[in-house]
Amino acid sequence: MELVNREEKELIKFLKKVIIFKNVSSSDLRHISQYLYTRHYQAGEEVFKKGFPNEMFYIVKEGELVAYLSEKNEEIELNKYLPGGHFGSIGLFADLKRTASVKAVEDSVLLGISKKDLATFVRRFPNAGIEILYAFGKEFCENIITLNERLVKH
Repeated sequence: MELVNREEKELIKFLKKVIIFKNVSSSDLRHISQYLYTRHYQAGEEVFKKGFPNEMFYIVKEGELVAYLSEKNEEIELNKYLPGGHFGSIGLFADLKRTASVKAVEDSVLLGISKKDLATFVRRFPNAGIEILYAFGKEFCENIITLNERLVKH
């Protein structure tokens, strides 16, 4: 029992550092942790490829991953993900296939939640759901601003 409590406390402490959970109570993080799947990937292993179904959102617990596009036998790196980082959020809100591929650069541990499970959580815990959805919205807006600034510079 003590081991479970310690692991649960460590997971809650970790989730508190993830930007989308920053304003979610420890109690609600305990609830959402019940919906999280743990996935292990070895260095070089694909998490998913561009065009795959987009049903899971991932948080990096350990390791390093990279998002990329394959163009003319060349990989174009789009983003790196380190512990606390996350990817796959487009699929939570839009019915689109994966827009890029993601693979582990080093052995990695991911926490995943499906679109269906997140929707269930939001319905069961609406206050926490509002905080999470607000955080996603804020992050999407910040990403658009960053992309607009990049485009203006080029």
